[in-house]
Amino acid sequence: VATAEINRTLRHPILGCLATLIRIRLIAVLVILCLAAAPRAEALDEYDVKAAYLFNFLQFVTWPPMAFGPAGAPVRLCVVGRNPFGDRLQSFTSNERAAGRPIEVVTVPGGEAVRRCHVAYLADGTSEAETLRTVATDPVLTVGESAGFLASGGMIRLAIVNSRVRFDVNVAQASTAGLVISSRLLQVAREVR
Repeated sequence: VATAEINRTLRHPILGCLATLIRIRLIAVLVILCLAAAPRAEALDEYDVKAAYLFNFLQFVTWPPMAFGPAGAPVRLCVVGRNPFGDRLQSFTSNERAAGRPIEVVTVPGGEAVRRCHVAYLADGTSEAETLRTVATDPVLTVGESAGFLASGGMIRLAIVNSRVRFDVNVAQASTAGLVISSRLLQVAREVR
């Protein structure tokens, strides 16, 4: 008798819809409870995101052929000065290639050593102006964070905007150094000079 009454209730258009809504809400509550109980993944650190940007910049920049040594020589991604990335850059670039070459991550003190890099990330506390003057016409993609980085001759500035990492590009400086930055990268830049 009870089963027949329930079946009649479910066949009623309004009561059937109400029963369906109750089931959907019950399932939603169960899903929310399961998600709340699950261990949470750690939020990405700022330098995880910046490391990913640096790796991706390698894919969207073209260097002149003379920028590389013999076939098989690596693309050198250099951190100038203190390395805020830890092993993150190595993690992103391990077993990856750029311009058909393996990627080598190195930390350099600055000065003339930067000329042997293909990408130079200038960490806070480096002698930015001196380093940028040293490689101004060399095919070295310079990346930094200071507010005046592009005005000082840098090529890509990483900035935190509304708690997100964004980037600005100085195309004229890149061109002076013989680098071509893909239009696809420029489309997602916050500012292009």
